[in-house]
Amino acid sequence: MKKLHVLLLCLTQFIFSSKGHSQQAIDTSKIYGVTIDNIDGLDTICTSLRNHCKKMTARIAFDEALPPSYYDEAIDSIHNVAFIMGEIFDSYFVSDYTVPDYTNRATQYVNAFLNKIDIWEVGNEVNGEWLGNSDSVKAEIFSVYDLVKNHGKKTALTLFYNQPCYLFPQNEMFSWINNYVPPEMKSGLDYVFVSYYEDSCYNVQPDWQHTFDSLQILFPNSKLGMGECGTLSEADKDSFITRYYSMNITTPNYIGGYFWWYYKPDCVPYSNPHWTTLDNAICSESASAIEAKTSAIASENFPNPFNNCTKIIFNLDKKEKVNITVYDTMGRIVKSLIDEEKASGQHEVEFNASNLSEGIYFITLITPSVTVTKKMVLTK
Repeated sequence: MKKLHVLLLCLTQFIFSSKGHSQQAIDTSKIYGVTIDNIDGLDTICTSLRNHCKKMTARIAFDEALPPSYYDEAIDSIHNVAFIMGEIFDSYFVSDYTVPDYTNRATQYVNAFLNKIDIWEVGNEVNGEWLGNSDSVKAEIFSVYDLVKNHGKKTALTLFYNQPCYLFPQNEMFSWINNYVPPEMKSGLDYVFVSYYEDSCYNVQPDWQHTFDSLQILFPNSKLGMGECGTLSEADKDSFITRYYSMNITTPNYIGGYFWWYYKPDCVPYSNPHWTTLDNAICSESASAIEAKTSAIASENFPNPFNNCTKIIFNLDKKEKVNITVYDTMGRIVKSLIDEEKASGQHEVEFNASNLSEGIYFITLITPSVTVTKKMVLTK
């Protein structure tokens, strides 16, 4: 997204490991991601990655003009010190490709690095207004999703958060998800990431907790995280790095990510002060945030399916503030039930849906330590 980010600025003025980095499964509790958009100086890049206190996930942005063979040495070297997410297409170039061309390029890369890429990014910033026809983008990302899934490998989709700054309503992130992400991908994607550059979007800092809670409703089986962030402002780099890599999100499937776009210029070599800022951010992250579990809360609604009324029943093992909210399938709030402190023990809250249309709804229960989401079916 680097080239696009520069354009927008002009327009708008995981894993626990020691430095030994044992080979752990990437889909555990956390991803610490960075983006590599240029592999020149490969040894120095690998040294920077190797010296972090956590095992990193390097997102390699494959250049649109280069064949897979160009990356042979880089893939082998980087995979020795980090996990790899392969970005087949940066969003900036997607409009230049037909669906067959998009699929053909992806096939070349998948065939070349099938067992060396840990996560395949099947689409990057897919709802961005610069990608062109959304039906074509839908066909492109699904073709690559299907290709990677048929090989039994992990898939990721990166969205573009644009709530304050989209030009056309159909490109707003949640609208685009509902209109263009196929059901198979909503249920089958391994990872769903969100790209955001706040200084390209009026410097807005979104409500990320609500955003990821809403995404969990739409992608119930996916791990969620930030897929791209960064700034060109030298004065702001350290504060941005610290803010994003220290985010405390309690959505159960949230796994971090972040994937700072400017890792090569900012953190290579690792004597660069920004490298230290990033390493401090990931090393000092609260273990309690990483290990947050849902065991403190058990919840259900009965009956389900239901006609007009159902009871939300939940148990707390300690006194906590509880927020219960109902969402529709587009992630919009349709009703807030409670937002108050409750004692430990069992509680019941009635949900009257007599003024709502039949269909699927999601109830989200949030405490300071955990979020639980359940699906409900309203029949009339």
